Amino acid sequence: MEHDRLQLIESRADTLLQNLKEDNHAFIYSTSILIMVSLYLLAVVFLYIKSGFSVKLLIYLVVLIGMLAYYKMSMNKAFAESDEMSKYKNIDHDDKVNYVSGMLKYLSSGFEVKLTRIHSVRLFYTILFPLFLLIVREIYVGSYTSMSFFINLALAVVVGSFWYFYFAGNQKELIEDRQEIDEMITKIYS
Repeated sequence: MEHDRLQLIESRADTLLQNLKEDNHAFIYSTSILIMVSLYLLAVVFLYIKSGFSVKLLIYLVVLIGMLAYYKMSMNKAFAESDEMSKYKNIDHDDKVNYVSGMLKYLSSGFEVKLTRIHSVRLFYTILFPLFLLIVREIYVGSYTSMSFFINLALAVVVGSFWYFYFAGNQKELIEDRQEIDEMITKIYS
């Protein structure tokens, strides 16, 4: 009975692991970040060409650098954890409980990498897209008065919040998959 349950959990984990490895998730979301950063930088360069250096331009660049640093640190942390969990392959395959548990923990860390990436993309688009809209508006119309800046910022945040909700479904789906894996880990030891 115990062996059958472990075999069932292992086969489900193998299926999820295969799906995780075949997914082109990394390419899609990395490209999404690259597109947003490229558009944002292009807009900043055009603003610099049109207006010259300003404190506002510096703020736009600091926000971008901060976002990129956050992305790099969070992805490095997720990759390090996943790399550590990949050592389950060294566990003797005959020690079913530890092997399957290690595989599930590795799988959970793989989903954590995907969650970290989608969370980062969601954050990039939610924060940078409204700023991108402000920059583009400033390039075409000219500089803001203080009142029009806040009105335009509010409109840009409302429009930019679309991305927050757009990526929410993907994030929720990944969280549910990771919870399923965590439940399987609990079942092994119960």
